[in-house]
Amino acid sequence: EGSVLTKERVMADIPDLVISDVQEVELGSNGRGIAFKSDNEAFGGSSREVWFVFSGQLYQVSTYIKNDPLLQAVLGTWQFKR
Repeated sequence: EGSVLTKERVMADIPDLVISDVQEVELGSNGRGIAFKSDNEAFGGSSREVWFVFSGQLYQVSTYIKNDPLLQAVLGTWQFKR
């Protein structure tokens, strides 16, 4: 089972990261992560991020804020297997 990643944990590790509009996300039956808006320069300063831990590894998914609906649709199809 994946670990639960929280805003508090992220902020403890990366205190300078700008995070807003934080939401928990379900990752199938394998765990939860967080989705949030950030100021990721790679995406013109406004991005949607989804971070989660699965099988001991941290995964980070980033996209342009305008692609948030697409990201949500894609994440809804993911299945995790060990």
